[in-house]
Amino acid sequence: MSAKYKFIITIFTVLIFFNACEDNNTISEGELIYSITYPQGDKNQPIIALLPKQMSIYFKDNKTVGYISGFWGTFEIRFLNDYDNGKTYTIVRIVNKKYIYQADTGDLPPGYGEMANIKLVNTEKDTLISNLHCKEAIMYAPIYQKPEKIYYTYDIAIDNPNANNPFKAIKGVLVKFKVRLLGIDMIFNLKQIKRYPIDDQKFEIPKDYKPINKQDLENFLKSFTE
Repeated sequence: MSAKYKFIITIFTVLIFFNACEDNNTISEGELIYSITYPQGDKNQPIIALLPKQMSIYFKDNKTVGYISGFWGTFEIRFLNDYDNGKTYTIVRIVNKKYIYQADTGDLPPGYGEMANIKLVNTEKDTLISNLHCKEAIMYAPIYQKPEKIYYTYDIAIDNPNANNPFKAIKGVLVKFKVRLLGIDMIFNLKQIKRYPIDDQKFEIPKDYKPINKQDLENFLKSFTE
């Protein structure tokens, strides 16, 4: 076989390999950007007009940290999940007040108390959302009058991505879901996935935040939403 044909076969093989990787491999590092909407609107709760409209989740090496900010940058809350070390953190900054709550993986973070008794049932239905292969589940919750559909995917490689939220029974990454946090209903939709190296500093525990217990943190947060 001539060198020319060996070269062509080699290039063809490499292309097949990379195409297979693109089709079959999951995304293991990057940023997930969700839109946030509020189904109740702001007529009865004017505070909603000031609440965040977006959440970013950074992920790498089975660590995730979700950022939500609002009130013109004066408010930020982070949900950090370090599954391999069995710890989750709720990190809150409001103006110059900085608090951090540490819990074991699987414990429900502050603000999710009304979601404690939800039931999740997989429907075995598959669908394509934003080029992601997604599965459907039904959420039954005493706080909602009717069942709610949620969608999740295994196309993003994070082990136990929901260890620090009410959907820990679902092992895939949530794509569309509804949640009640601090008494406010929120709908999250995954709108964009960015693939790029994430700096390890994103997952560092801040040293200038004051430790706080769960109840005190919930009371602190509710004082800004009521």
